[in-house]
Amino acid sequence: MQPILTQAASNLKFAIGKSYLSAKQLANLDAVVAVLAKYANVSLAIGGHTDNTGAEKLNAKLSINRANVVAKYLIKKGVDAKRISTSGFGFANPTADNKTKDGRSQNRRAELTAVYN
Repeated sequence: MQPILTQAASNLKFAIGKSYLSAKQLANLDAVVAVLAKYANVSLAIGGHTDNTGAEKLNAKLSINRANVVAKYLIKKGVDAKRISTSGFGFANPTADNKTKDGRSQNRRAELTAVYN
């Protein structure tokens, strides 16, 4: 299950200052919906992240917005809202170097983690 979530999340990268989902991202999230439908005992934790540009307060809000937009889509597609939790981490947990353009683009993301009930 987690490999499918990780694959879907690998495409959950965001433009600078944005929290909208592209058509490609939606297609990957549809695979997440299908997996969650098969495993009713699994919930989903969604974490939103930003790069280190901009004010910390703004990034905190942006990161939760990124997590929430993913959650809203999944709920719209039929996943029970009780099975989803969201968190925003701002720029506290980078996965790449924020000193480079490519690194910052990797850090503007949402992560999906299976939570086994």
